Amino acid sequence: MTDPKFMTPPHRRAYLTHLNRCKVMDNYPEYARQLDDVVIDDARN
Repeated sequence: MTDPKFMTPPHRRAYLTHLNRCKVMDNYPEYARQLDDVVIDDARN
């Protein structure tokens, strides 16, 4: 699976939306960790 950090912001949003639709109930800890990483990454930039 592609790491959101290497995507442009619109792609990251689409990626997280896809995760939310398809995987959040199966992989919630992973989803939450990736969402936190994106928020932290956006705050740095």
